[in-house]
Amino acid sequence: MRPFIQILILLLASSPAFAQLGPVTDAVGGAADAASKPVEAAKDTAGAAAGAAVGALSEAQRAYVDQYLTSHGLNQYGDPAGTMYTGGTPLFDETTGTRTDRYVYILRKNPGILQGFGQTNRK
Repeated sequence: MRPFIQILILLLASSPAFAQLGPVTDAVGGAADAASKPVEAAKDTAGAAAGAAVGALSEAQRAYVDQYLTSHGLNQYGDPAGTMYTGGTPLFDETTGTRTDRYVYILRKNPGILQGFGQTNRK
């Protein structure tokens, strides 16, 4: 009788009606997803603000950011020199397939980087 039960379970598990039930989630997974939504919303808001700031950057400001990175010993992404990245760049999120603008990434990590802009020629 045991082989019969095993076959029945296999047949039920592979039936289209069973597949329509969708993924099964537990209470812990559901709670973790709900708890992460405010964090994700905050990240989206910060990302949108950085994206808007980048869209408004002049060529002089972009040049200032690049000069700032060089003068502070940072790599082209605003991270310490020698930083290694999975996939070769921090600008591509392999989990979502999205790419971030380099200046958006830099301004997220260093939000005060433009505070010295316009003051470099003052004595």
